[in-house]
Amino acid sequence: MKCEIIRDLFPSYIDGLTSKESNQAIEEHLEGCRECRRYLEEMQREIASEELTQEEREKRQKEIQPLRKVRKVNLRKIGIAVLITAIICFVVPGVFAFYSEYSERGQTADYDDVRISYEKTGGVVTIGFHPEREDIHIDVDMDLDLSIQEDQKESIRIIKALVSPFSRSTREGGYWGITFVDEDTILSPNGGETIDLSGDETLEIQFNDVTKTVTIKDLYTEKGMEELK
Repeated sequence: MKCEIIRDLFPSYIDGLTSKESNQAIEEHLEGCRECRRYLEEMQREIASEELTQEEREKRQKEIQPLRKVRKVNLRKIGIAVLITAIICFVVPGVFAFYSEYSERGQTADYDDVRISYEKTGGVVTIGFHPEREDIHIDVDMDLDLSIQEDQKESIRIIKALVSPFSRSTREGGYWGITFVDEDTILSPNGGETIDLSGDETLEIQFNDVTKTVTIKDLYTEKGMEELK
């Protein structure tokens, strides 16, 4: 505490009106402050040489009351600060861990949580998967890819992850793309070879509650989007 605050408490301290906590604070301060010790000694000598009138005592009591109220307010603030600190130390890390774990393992997204977009630039067709909710990320899991050339099917899974409350998302969604040479020919995803489409090749899009299948050849135009609705 500052010297001014300690000295303001001396009259009450001398009369034994300060609390145990205040006494401890005053005494700890006196141990390291020579000026305040001298100030206290002089005040004690003055009090010992004068007999305080009842009026002066009553006045001092009135001066003490506001100090006691301030002390109660300060104690309340300290209690709130301790509670907030406990929340930060124990609750927040738990929440962060939950979001981190959820984000790492991912969950298959519901169809209604995703907005699907279609874009064609030259022969490059891009299908985008965007979150319909602000609290999730959307991405495309390509681990389930199958070779179109061998199985005439490619399978992808749409996954979601919670957006952490401690940071804002910078991702707009996930994307899957394919390159057409012409309406009946595509480039192999694994290299520069071309694949002639028979019309039976499909893209399977897995959601949590439904699986959508679109004919690869139809993606050359926006007709393929009708199959995703």
